[in-house]
Amino acid sequence: MPGVRFGPDVTGAAFCPHDGCANPLRLLRALHAAMQRHGAAYRPDAPARAVRPDGEGFTADTPAGPIRATKLVLAAGHGTPALADALGLRVPMRAERGQIMVTERVQPYVPLPANGIRQTADGTILLGTTHEDVGMITDTTLAGEATIAANAVRIMPDLARARVVRAWAGLRVLSPDGFPVYHQSERFPGAYATICHSGVTLAAVHANDLAEAILAERPPDTLRPFAPERFDVPQAA
Repeated sequence: MPGVRFGPDVTGAAFCPHDGCANPLRLLRALHAAMQRHGAAYRPDAPARAVRPDGEGFTADTPAGPIRATKLVLAAGHGTPALADALGLRVPMRAERGQIMVTERVQPYVPLPANGIRQTADGTILLGTTHEDVGMITDTTLAGEATIAANAVRIMPDLARARVVRAWAGLRVLSPDGFPVYHQSERFPGAYATICHSGVTLAAVHANDLAEAILAERPPDTLRPFAPERFDVPQAA
């Protein structure tokens, strides 16, 4: 990358022409527009408190009243396991905290998105990230931020001059092996559960292959390895 000064520890890198980054707020706006075009209803004030089969399909009990559907897909992130049992679904998962820092706006400096360092369209630089097994805790920590900052400066020393203006933490939705879980209920046909980390990266799969599999009520062979049965193996002594 011309004009970028790397630290002495950097000896090489990998490049993919398909790499990129998305603004989550703009992406959400685009998803809302797409949902409206296809006649979908977005109800942010109606979180599912419970789900149940009702003989003809499924009912989700919400603060805005019951919502009925002939098919039901649980995609509630860390809230999925609490809802899954009632539908005969099994979704093993764990939470992993990741912390991110963002700098003030600076002149264009990082021309390509990189793992842990990327510059947004408005000039801020996102620095990350951590991988912490702390349960459902979303607090940021000085130790985590110090690790992120030290790694960023080690890779690109000039980042030491940029001021950090904000930091936050989020919880990754992970299965025990880190790969997605797609489960179809045997007891209640028409009920499904999906969990994955990096929903933006896998959006094409979910919008195409997975959606078509749910409509057809038969997952293709390409999705079968992601069933929860893969975790049914005896532990080695």
